[in-house]
Amino acid sequence: MTGVGSSLGSVGFYSGGDLAFVGSDFYLASSANQLVKIDLGNPGGTAAVGPFGVSDVFGLATAPGGRLYGVAGTSIYEVDVTTGLATNPLSFAGHGLGIAYGQSFYTKSGAEPAPVPVPPAGVLLAGGLVLLGRARRRGKALA
Repeated sequence: MTGVGSSLGSVGFYSGGDLAFVGSDFYLASSANQLVKIDLGNPGGTAAVGPFGVSDVFGLATAPGGRLYGVAGTSIYEVDVTTGLATNPLSFAGHGLGIAYGQSFYTKSGAEPAPVPVPPAGVLLAGGLVLLGRARRRGKALA
């Protein structure tokens, strides 16, 4: 891998916002509110899977288990990759969040950071008592 980008050519659909892999299959949310399966080997063979059944699907993301999800406005939908249909909406309206224009699962960002080690409570308590004892002795010596 060189990291150099190259054009695949036209796939015949306009992007409505997002791309996502499900396994080795590559999908596009089109501006016509359709799920489109992009043929990476032959972009001219790209075809619409089917309509989402809802408008303005901008975000696509694949969950760790392989399910595809789409975001439209303030709702998250499960998207059937065999029909394109977006179902089982979950609304986050009225919970302090605005409209979403994309999405991603945390696993796409990389591995979880390592936890920060925390000393046991007993060690912290003992250290505090030692410091308190020193402060008392210092206070008596100054008096």
